Amino acid sequence: MPISPRQYRELLKENKWKHKAKEIRARDGNKCTICGAKGRLQVHHLYYVDGNMPWEYPNEAMVTLCSVCHRKEH
Repeated sequence: MPISPRQYRELLKENKWKHKAKEIRARDGNKCTICGAKGRLQVHHLYYVDGNMPWEYPNEAMVTLCSVCHRKEH
């Protein structure tokens, strides 16, 4: 069963996700991989798999983006 957007937002509050996102941001030098911005960073999934939790993806499936670039990617 697919996860609703509301459920997905709740999952992003989980410690498992916070740890994974911190790991991805550190890997990317704590800056946007598109524009180099260092503020308002978010972690973007390059693809989604139905039923996967946000933290259940390999690190290579995620990149750090600033909020502006993240919005453009969606």
